[in-house]
Amino acid sequence: MSSPVEGWIVRGLLGGVTIHWKVSGYTHPPGELIVTPYRIQGKRVDPSHRPPGASPRYMPCIGRTVHLEKTGQGITIDPSHILRLRIRDLAEARPRVVELLETINPEWAGLTGSWATLHEAPQSDVDILAYHGDGWRIYKTLEDLQEEGRITPCPGKHRVAVPRIHGYQLLDACYRGERYTIRILETLQARECTGYTTPLGWITARITIEEATAPHRVPALYQASIEGIGRLTLETWHTRYQEIKPGKYKAKLQLFHTPKGARASPDLGGWIRPCTAP
Repeated sequence: MSSPVEGWIVRGLLGGVTIHWKVSGYTHPPGELIVTPYRIQGKRVDPSHRPPGASPRYMPCIGRTVHLEKTGQGITIDPSHILRLRIRDLAEARPRVVELLETINPEWAGLTGSWATLHEAPQSDVDILAYHGDGWRIYKTLEDLQEEGRITPCPGKHRVAVPRIHGYQLLDACYRGERYTIRILETLQARECTGYTTPLGWITARITIEEATAPHRVPALYQASIEGIGRLTLETWHTRYQEIKPGKYKAKLQLFHTPKGARASPDLGGWIRPCTAP
């Protein structure tokens, strides 16, 4: 049995306006969900948008100010339930994505994004959440499909900011010509947000990604070293920075002290770019 975690959607009202929120992360305060805005009155908005009437709150456990939605206050859209409800629509409109889902064969799968909120358009990606006890198995299947020529870059969809393991993202590509995005979840069970995460400011520096610990999942994790700081864990929830291969980069990162040690992230205003100079 899963609980609301990364990628789930909650539909609610804020000042009489319909808003769809996306659940953010796997840890939440008791009785609340950490969320980001997704659609307001059906219109897509940036996750950093602050809806009128919203009251963000600083959460010491993650070291930043976030939006919170009370559990049970809105309608929670279970991704696996919406997939079961819409599988016929999906099979009719995007049969090859259904074939891809059957091929990767996760233990659990669901729909998020526009297909979950009934806002899909002909050009929309099919946004899939997937979980398997061995997430690498899903990614290895994607690698095999790429070698067979069934996964290719999508025309006009080169959103590649850094070099990828295979030259483009296998998690954000086309299967036999149909667009998809897959987010491989770390867990299906929400946990209580505890402890303290202290933001230590931003740096711009050369970094070396020494090991791609979990580049395929959400969040993606890398072991990195930063000039003048040393070795730490690089963490990102952003699709753009998944599947990075080891090497040297230049980056703008926010540093954090967490219960798990020092971490850095390019999310929420930073970036990672390949080094072009020696």
